Order: sequence, then C-alpha cells, then structure tokens
Amino acid sequence: MIRVACALSLIAMVLLLPAKAAYADEVKQGDDILRQYPEAKEGYIRYIINSQKIIEKDVQKIEVWAFKNIEVNCRKNKIGGQFNPNLVPGRGLMYWELDTNNKLYGEQGECGDAWKRRVDVRAKKDVIHLNRTVPVVVMVPEGWGVKYRALREEREEQASEG
Repeated sequence: MIRVACALSLIAMVLLLPAKAAYADEVKQGDDILRQYPEAKEGYIRYIINSQKIIEKDVQKIEVWAFKNIEVNCRKNKIGGQFNPNLVPGRGLMYWELDTNNKLYGEQGECGDAWKRRVDVRAKKDVIHLNRTVPVVVMVPEGWGVKYRALREEREEQASEG
C-alpha cells in the first residue's frame, strides 16, 4: 500500500511541459560516445535523443513512445509493444529497445470503411531518466518512429509555522 501511495504521489508531482512532442534523430554513424552503443540489429533503426539539447534545468525525465503510421478506422487504436532497457556490456550505458507484436488494439464500434485514414498509432509510453552526459538511445523496428516529450518535476514547498 505504501508503494502505491509513493508511486501515486510521484506521478502527481510530474507535470507535462506544454511544448509539443519532438522527434528523435535517426543516426547511423556518430561521434565517440555513440560508438560505445551497439549498432541496430537487422530490421531495426537506432534513434538518438540528445539530452544536452533539453536545456530546461528542472527537466530530469523524458516520456518516450514509438509510433507507426498506419491506416485505421474511427476507433481509438494502440499497437502492442513496450520498451525494454538494455545495458551495454562493460560500459554501464543503457539503451532501450522496442519489443512489439505489431498487433493493433482498439475500442469496439462500427464506423464503416469510408472513415479510414492514416494516423500515427503509438505503442506504450515509457519514462526515462536523463543523464546530461550521454544521449538516450532507442532502437525500434523499421517502419517505426520515435517521439519524446520533456517532463518537469514540481517541487513541493512546505509552509513554515508562524
């Protein structure tokens, strides 16, 4: 019960910045720090989020999600999948890889085939802690993209007696 209360209070302290979501950069070759990360395996693309470009000092976390642009009907849709953290052996660096079954999940309802359109359908979001000295490396299957949004922590103030 205490864990649930702590988790809920932590969630309540985190507010989304009003800024729009940003796209991660696809990188095939990079500078020295990127060479320490593994290359994307076959069928995957490696995306880089430059944590130094997120200049707000009170931002310590980012919300990251993968998306796929597909044709859907009028129902709200999601694709099954989640990010799995991986450790670079011998380096102590983390990277995230999307594990997906490519199954489309949506609400029930009939709207007919005339309503179909192409939209970005996302997989499960994940919150990643920032380290300003290293980038956030995310690997997703080909045909997928990555977006992120900076999260700002609200500091609690305690009133003094008086």
